[in-house]
Amino acid sequence: VMARKKAPEIIFQEHIANFLVRVHGYGVMEQADITDTEQCIAEDQLWAFLAATQADTIQKLADDYGADARDEVFRALRKELGRTPLWMILRQGLTVRGLEFRLFYPKPRSAESAATAKHTENRITFRPHFYFGPTGQEIDFVFFLNGLPIAVLEVKHEKNQNVHDAVAQFAARDHRHKIFKHPFLYLAADTGDVMAATDPSRVENFRWHNSGLTN
Repeated sequence: VMARKKAPEIIFQEHIANFLVRVHGYGVMEQADITDTEQCIAEDQLWAFLAATQADTIQKLADDYGADARDEVFRALRKELGRTPLWMILRQGLTVRGLEFRLFYPKPRSAESAATAKHTENRITFRPHFYFGPTGQEIDFVFFLNGLPIAVLEVKHEKNQNVHDAVAQFAARDHRHKIFKHPFLYLAADTGDVMAATDPSRVENFRWHNSGLTN
């Protein structure tokens, strides 16, 4: 009985996931890819992006310090995340032992720009049924940019619940967990409405985010 009651929400989630892959070309992240479970980072994804776009800086790091450049990068990132919001690190870049790394490349203004090739190396992925914490709590969708968690989506189907239930669920979570700190967009949605917040800890933080478009 319970499974039948939940079915519309699962179908809705699958519809969204299929749309993201088919229309936007997003990759699907495996739970096992999120190797830093505390910070919710898919380390191989970020490292692959850095290797593809800034191999020279990685080489310089390895040459100068002889240590494992990869360890140095992730150590610096974890330390920086303790004092700087992720969105700001994405904007400003990450300093690792005096060397500057970009964690993503924005879309260049001109298609002929030398940065175009680097922009195309950005990896946008999502994890449906993201599990976190010692008790394996679940979030419907988490979106990653180069392995870094940037957006969270909780969906409800109007047959069972609505957008306000999704908002209440966000507000009731344990916000000490990094998945409620690092991303900078939290979306609550049902089949008709969307609400958004940058801080999901209070119901009052969520604002209507409807575009007037029909899916």
